[in-house]
Amino acid sequence: MPTLNYTGHDGEPRRTPNNEEKSNALANSFFPPPPPSPTIPLTCYPKPANIFRFFTRAQIKKAVDKLDTYKAPGPDGIPNVILKRRIETLANRLYYTYRAIFELNVYPEEWRESIMVVLRKPGKPSYEEPKAYRPIALLNTLGKLFSSIMVDDISHYCETREILPKSQFGGRPSRSTSDSMLSPTHTTKEARRTKEVASVLVLDIQGAFPNVVKEVLIHDMRLRGVPSISPGSTAIAPLFAVALMGW
Repeated sequence: MPTLNYTGHDGEPRRTPNNEEKSNALANSFFPPPPPSPTIPLTCYPKPANIFRFFTRAQIKKAVDKLDTYKAPGPDGIPNVILKRRIETLANRLYYTYRAIFELNVYPEEWRESIMVVLRKPGKPSYEEPKAYRPIALLNTLGKLFSSIMVDDISHYCETREILPKSQFGGRPSRSTSDSMLSPTHTTKEARRTKEVASVLVLDIQGAFPNVVKEVLIHDMRLRGVPSISPGSTAIAPLFAVALMGW
């Protein structure tokens, strides 16, 4: 990595060849300061849904089948190819491992760890600026598999109950990036046909995902019926939030 330009805590521009200072500059660019701690109002939550169950062996096998075979592993060093080629042997062990998470209301500390790899954004005129790079998080394989199954369950719950607005495209089945572009295109053409003016507001929100406030996420999930207890009568909403956010 070349010498990096960055802004110091005093607001003055700086330039450094030092790897530790580069790491701090990149971290500050990727993860801006989090928002202040929110105040969650006292809320009478709706009756939680009872559709969530322990992950089945069939779910685990299906999730493993969707894994990218040769994607780089996280700190646990377990490559996806091992799971894909030995899933018949491992499915039973994974079933009881994931079941224990729900029954004991614990999330392994090791699964909260990740390796952050910094990659260059293609086509940038200069790579002496932190914004010319992007972070890639390599998560522990078993925790990532757990999260993917959980995402499928929550996605099915949201889609079958029409919880998400129709205008939301990101992270939803059958709503690709191409679909998200067709929607404003259609709206713009309709406006032109009726001789109206179509305006578009585009926001580049930096650090939105890393700064998601877990307490607010859990609050919003419970408002939408995500249960606060699992089949083993232990808290599940915090587990959903932790697993989905990779924390």
